[in-house]
Amino acid sequence: MSTTFKVVNTNVEGYCKHCDRGAESYEVAHRRGVGGGESEITWTNELAKALPNNTKVIAVDNSQQGIYTIGDIKGHIRRYESLEWDKENEDV
Repeated sequence: MSTTFKVVNTNVEGYCKHCDRGAESYEVAHRRGVGGGESEITWTNELAKALPNNTKVIAVDNSQQGIYTIGDIKGHIRRYESLEWDKENEDV
């Protein structure tokens, strides 16, 4: 199962908060299953790493799956990288 995450900029001229039209959105990350119940998130926009941790994200083509902010994405990436490092170094 895969999911694309975006940030939405509602601070643009013409944005209507009542009808949710006119906002700009930017893809920031993509999540994909890698087997064994694990998933990997990768950045699709390197600038997104610099956004504040509390920046909200939306899931575009699936459910949020526990990812609601840039900080959630950063945390998932750190945990996944840690698991991969552990797997690579099991025999050391």
